[in-house]
Amino acid sequence: MPNSNTPHSRALRAATAAARTRDVVDAGGWRLTVLLQPATAAQLRAEMARTGETATAVISRLLAL
Repeated sequence: MPNSNTPHSRALRAATAAARTRDVVDAGGWRLTVLLQPATAAQLRAEMARTGETATAVISRLLAL
């Protein structure tokens, strides 16, 4: 059963996400929480829809310009 919602499966997904976060931060990444104003959030959502990218990918690409 893919993406099962059992307690065990939820715990495994949480552990995987925590390990990924730890790996990125340990490699020099930065965990960041951002509150966007509605107009900016709409622009980000539109760019995500246009490109098929995640929010992280869109922001990373735009900052790398």
